[in-house]
Amino acid sequence: MRRLRRRRAASVVLVVLFFATVTGAILESQRALEQREVNAAAQEFELAAHTLATIELIESPPSNIQAERADAITVFDDAAAFDRTGLSQSERQRAQQLADQLIESARGGDLTPRPAVDELLTILHDDAATADGYAEGAASSAFRFLIFAAVVGLAIVAVVVTGQRRERRLSSTLRKQAYTDFLTGLPNRREISVSLERARESMEISGTGVAVLFMDLDGFKSINDSLGHAAGDDLLRRVSERLLAEQRDNEVVIRVGGDEFAVVLTDVTTADDALDAARRYQLALERQSTVDEIGESLRVSVGVAFTHDHEDLADLHPRADFAMYNAKRQGDSRIALFEEEIREDVKSRSELVRRLRAADHDAEFRLEYQPIVPTNLHEVLFVEALLRWDNPILGSVSPGAFIPAAEQTGEIKPLGTWVFTQACSQLLAWQNNPLIAGISISCNVSIHQLEDDEFLDALGSAIAERGIDPWKIIIEVTESSLSGPQVSRRLHEIRSLGYRVAVDDFGSGYANLAQLIHIPFDILKIDSDLVRSLERFSSEDQEAVDILRAINAIAQSRNAPVVCEGIETEEQRQALVKSEISHLQGWLVARALRPEDLDNAIAKITGFDALDTKAAA
Repeated sequence: MRRLRRRRAASVVLVVLFFATVTGAILESQRALEQREVNAAAQEFELAAHTLATIELIESPPSNIQAERADAITVFDDAAAFDRTGLSQSERQRAQQLADQLIESARGGDLTPRPAVDELLTILHDDAATADGYAEGAASSAFRFLIFAAVVGLAIVAVVVTGQRRERRLSSTLRKQAYTDFLTGLPNRREISVSLERARESMEISGTGVAVLFMDLDGFKSINDSLGHAAGDDLLRRVSERLLAEQRDNEVVIRVGGDEFAVVLTDVTTADDALDAARRYQLALERQSTVDEIGESLRVSVGVAFTHDHEDLADLHPRADFAMYNAKRQGDSRIALFEEEIREDVKSRSELVRRLRAADHDAEFRLEYQPIVPTNLHEVLFVEALLRWDNPILGSVSPGAFIPAAEQTGEIKPLGTWVFTQACSQLLAWQNNPLIAGISISCNVSIHQLEDDEFLDALGSAIAERGIDPWKIIIEVTESSLSGPQVSRRLHEIRSLGYRVAVDDFGSGYANLAQLIHIPFDILKIDSDLVRSLERFSSEDQEAVDILRAINAIAQSRNAPVVCEGIETEEQRQALVKSEISHLQGWLVARALRPEDLDNAIAKITGFDALDTKAAA
């Protein structure tokens, strides 16, 4: 902007100089013309004077000579004759007096007085010489002005041409910036519509299809938050480099924004070809990357949209976006192809999110509690608080639907605070019930709550204001949220307040034994999916028992009890006993119950003797 202002100022100065020099040249030219007219008038008088002086020397001059003398007299006889010369007022008066003497002598037939002629010629000659000098000077000055004007004019042309070139370059740069992502150098989201419009022509000519891949880096936010934005930016640049390395001639890699990338593919024959490209890009990105000297394995969710119809090109990008969100709902590192059912599913999810944001927590949400018992089934040591949502419009909403939505929209923070507050109140209410007074409550906490300083403040306030025994509150975190030094530090802070920590969903697909070395925990909970993945989970299946014993050994090294979730049969319980797992949770004991129903369930559990507990011994 400053350079533009300077160029404009220079242009104005040059234009002013140009007009000033042209004006100067014109004025000097006029002055030169005037002086030449003065010179001509003086020379005319000189000629008349010479004529009179010469004629008198001729005896009996012929008629033509007589005519010249008459003309000379006429020149001097002009009343304003000397006004055309450059003589001063006194010189003009003297010249007029001398001219009158010459006229009088000529008309009287007398000899022309030589002194008068000589004096008049001297006056006129000096005047002519002076006028000629002035004329030459003015002409020279006018020429210099013209030369300078030409130079200034060329300078103006140069400035204009240079300015136009710079403006063209600036315009080109701005256009490039408008379609380029400044961090990675990739085309930005505007390029999607441009590429799809270009693809329209190729579709009509070749008859092939077009696809859009929409990619999202799973867990990027935790990397960004734990290692800093500079490390996150470096990771995004590396991602763009890997994408470009995989890019083929019929593909355009685009950074949509944040941790989202897209690829537009032309000349695609089938949807399977688009899915193959999605797997190729996903595989390239999911290699381990070193971020801030820490090895990180990326996980990428990909949505794929494909069409043969050029009328569908405008919808291709949002369709791929819908498919990507559907892939993320299935878990990390998934690929989903767009189908119309996905659009309806996304619309339903949008409605769920709107209802979730507008929900009255006290009126619509409630907690149910599922007992966690030793494998001998003789007591209840703690219960897990499970959140339930009954919306007046949507009805009963599954936690598997609204919990992920709450985490993605940030609603999990106020909702998680409400859960913790309700659990504390329930714990205080149970203090007066001898049957339940010693029970602890386990509360699920998301990674978003762990990252929130206000949540740590709420834990401290519960101890100070409510008089809660922190040992009776168990903070339960999923195994998938344990990556990064910030989480480990926060869990240490929670334990320093007196709360216990449980690692939930162990073995659900993110198991990293090295992480457990650095993560503080008091309880290890085995995910129910691991139980179901064992083909024949029973006491007779030695392989399943060995796996559970290995997990139990890990927990025992930290003096942490192990809870196996999802136990539904007596055969499974016997396998836990054989593998030395200490606790279980599942429908074999009880479903999640309302607080008012928990008394009877606990009484039944503690007095339960129908099972063969001798086998358990």
